[in-house]
Amino acid sequence: MARKRPSVSDMIQEKVQNTSTGESVIDITAKEITQEESFTELEITVKQLQEHLENTRENQEKLQQQIQELQSILSTKEATIKNLQSSLETMQNSEENLRQKVQELQSALSEKDVLIERLNQELQEAKQAALKLAEANSKLMEEAQLSKKQKEISKPVSYKKSYRAIEKIPPTQPQAQESTDSADSAPMWLLD
Repeated sequence: MARKRPSVSDMIQEKVQNTSTGESVIDITAKEITQEESFTELEITVKQLQEHLENTRENQEKLQQQIQELQSILSTKEATIKNLQSSLETMQNSEENLRQKVQELQSALSEKDVLIERLNQELQEAKQAALKLAEANSKLMEEAQLSKKQKEISKPVSYKKSYRAIEKIPPTQPQAQESTDSADSAPMWLLD
């Protein structure tokens, strides 16, 4: 059986149905054509379809290039995001470590402050004790000086029989001033 040759209008309709939804469609109305006219129109239609196909291929290539560029940019951005996330995690860990160190240092500082306070109190107590000792020492020295003077005064002076002139006993008060000066200066070194 011989096959019927499809008409140009059937081929065009079939081509229109095969094209995808995003592509532009050439709309041609079907009419009875003679064979010569059909070849001419068929050639024109084929040329139009070839041009349309070429334009579609060019657009598709451009879109593929854009997709590749966008995918490259996307992968670069994803890598940057991963690096930033890693850096952020590292910084958070570092920040936590620094917070712990700050807390430890603050704790140590408060302990040192308590120790300094206690040592200052002990120093004040030691100064007061040294001052009391110095006062007691100066009183003892004064008493020792007085008892020494009293012993010197209470000693009987023995006279020898001689024809010499009697020597005068030097005054005892200047010595007492010197001894009190040295007694007053003795406790002062403890206060320094």
